[in-house]
Amino acid sequence: MYSYEDRIRAVKFYINCGYNAAYTVSKLGYPDASNLKHWYREYSESNDLHQGRKKVSKYSDKEKRDAVDYYLAKKSDYDSKWVNKNLKCQLQVFILQQFLIFFAFFDFVSCH
Repeated sequence: MYSYEDRIRAVKFYINCGYNAAYTVSKLGYPDASNLKHWYREYSESNDLHQGRKKVSKYSDKEKRDAVDYYLAKKSDYDSKWVNKNLKCQLQVFILQQFLIFFAFFDFVSCH
């Protein structure tokens, strides 16, 4: 992300160098020619560049809130399924360990 000052400097340098994008990029070390031309197009249309970041969301605020509400409503259901599955696996491991300990002890006792 380039600052407003960096972008203006690049556009003005580009104009002063006879619209030579390759030369501008090589001298300034930024941006690539595609970004530079995009910035120039924006500058030539409005005589300025946007100050901040131009961000256009694909989703409205209502859609975002609905998605968060849906997630929070279902979150406890997802969490409980994960916990139940995790506990079931832990229980299976514990039972297997106890089983192995029992038979190891049984073998030891029967051999002596």
